Amino acid sequence: MFPSQNYKMFYLCETMENRIIRIVQDDMGRYRSSVFWQGSGRMGPSSIESRNSIIYVALYDLKTHAKDGVIIMLNSDGVETGKIIIPNAPEIV
Repeated sequence: MFPSQNYKMFYLCETMENRIIRIVQDDMGRYRSSVFWQGSGRMGPSSIESRNSIIYVALYDLKTHAKDGVIIMLNSDGVETGKIIIPNAPEIV
């Protein structure tokens, strides 16, 4: 799980569901959640980090089914803006 700087928003990786859930605290202190990003083709996100308004998401897969590791870059709207390939390392955690 990755919190925002003010701890009013969290991102939660659901690896086997291949999605990221965004949990937001509203003005009344209640938490709301929704699917922020939904992937396909790999087992799913295993870790998440943010730097300079870019959200980096490591996508896990089994070495028996994938050759390389993949880290995608998302903007604050959950749109993929780039991809980093990690040779011979599909089991990124």
